[in-house]
Amino acid sequence: MCRAASTKGWGWSSPEAINGLRVEHVAARLQDGADGDILTLAIDAGFGSKATFNRVFKERFGVTPSTYRRVSTDKNDAERPNLQRTT
Repeated sequence: MCRAASTKGWGWSSPEAINGLRVEHVAARLQDGADGDILTLAIDAGFGSKATFNRVFKERFGVTPSTYRRVSTDKNDAERPNLQRTT
């Protein structure tokens, strides 16, 4: 029932929804200045592969996770690009 609701109600499948939540979690950690390896953050969020994480992240935010980390923690807000979801 949950899968049917997510597919019909929101237009994406359950794996897409779960990966979306996972990537949002990692993005929030990166914005908060979380230390450590990005891949470790991705695995801790539930991603099983680096390739899937990188693909989902770039689809969602339009930049790589390392670029996102760099610009989201940039001290100069005037040069910080808009890092909102692209999908």
